Amino acid sequence: AGVAVMLGLLRAFPASRPGWWRPLMRGLLAAVFVASGALVGLTLPTAGGQNTSCTYAPIAEVSLASHGESSATVLGDGEERWFATLVLSACGTDAVRLESAQVLNSRGQAEVLAFALLAADDRLPEEGVGELPSNSLDLSSQPVLRPGEQRQLAVLLRGSDELFNLDSLRIGYRVGDEAGSVAFAAVLFTCPASSCPAE
Repeated sequence: AGVAVMLGLLRAFPASRPGWWRPLMRGLLAAVFVASGALVGLTLPTAGGQNTSCTYAPIAEVSLASHGESSATVLGDGEERWFATLVLSACGTDAVRLESAQVLNSRGQAEVLAFALLAADDRLPEEGVGELPSNSLDLSSQPVLRPGEQRQLAVLLRGSDELFNLDSLRIGYRVGDEAGSVAFAAVLFTCPASSCPAE
């Protein structure tokens, strides 16, 4: 509905735009993001972890985060900060080598610069950090997740002047000679201070 209203206004004012035009378009865009976020909350897993029975892969996501509980974090245009995205745990008795992470679904604009695996005892605050703890490992080094460990996967974002939702990631892994990948829903929502939704 928000997109239809925006298209109707574009047709009604093709040449000149009144002063209220930009704030209206920003408001409609924010409404579209909120509505799409609500749909994501209805279709992706709720609190309780993902693949906790280890049916689909030798790793599980055990953060217990829910899309219904997520709130926006301010990330300025051009600002770079690390955020926690998932808490991963190895299933069974074998160590799992993490080989890659890629964004499957996202909405809005922000640049994903890197991924890193934190040490088992480290946790990032919800608002993120400028620098990771020194014992964190860049995912390009293919760190090993040992049985019983619960380790945060962090993402480095560069903000823009738009809202951004990171909705899902695909994690590539290897156990011995066997390689595979698995997708997990993520809960990360950032926005510039000028357009962050009110809590």
